[in-house]
Amino acid sequence: MYVNERRMEREREREREREREREFEHTVPVTFIIGTGSFEPRALVLDPSTGHLIYSAVSTKSYIGILDIGTKERKTLVPGLTSVYNIAIHPEKGY
Repeated sequence: MYVNERRMEREREREREREREREFEHTVPVTFIIGTGSFEPRALVLDPSTGHLIYSAVSTKSYIGILDIGTKERKTLVPGLTSVYNIAIHPEKGY
């Protein structure tokens, strides 16, 4: 019985490892995004339909910006906000 228990435990561990690998299947490794100047990045969302990173930058006048990870080009989507804590996007429309 002891040998079978060890074998079952090893199989469970292999299955947990496969699950962890599946979780990171669609992630994009990013080590440095861009400098936001005096703004503090608060919320980050990776748009699955375009691969763009949508972020909020918080200071006295906050904004929501978008970054094309491939070209590192960034744009301000929504300027002049008081504060931004979270971002939600529509996955099919890409915004």
